[in-house]
Amino acid sequence: MSRKRKRKESNLERFYVHQGLSRNLKRDITSIIAKRLCGERHFIQVITGPRQVGKTTAIRQVLRDMDIPYHYAAADLPAPPLTEWIAQQWDAGRRRLRN
Repeated sequence: MSRKRKRKESNLERFYVHQGLSRNLKRDITSIIAKRLCGERHFIQVITGPRQVGKTTAIRQVLRDMDIPYHYAAADLPAPPLTEWIAQQWDAGRRRLRN
């Protein structure tokens, strides 16, 4: 199994090199997310979309490059999160901002 995985990664690397691309591609949405996070108003930013389109990758790229306090919470639970969970995440974000 690990042999197949290594071959897959190798093929991916060759694809990136052939296309003249960096392996650390930034998603198109990253600049929009960064602008929203640095705006005057500080609202919760919710990233939604279909599975496997790069939402987590995009937000992690933005947060890695920014020097701001943040709280990241994934809501990809089988059932929608309860109101209490949303309130807990909001409080965690506020605490992070104060520290």
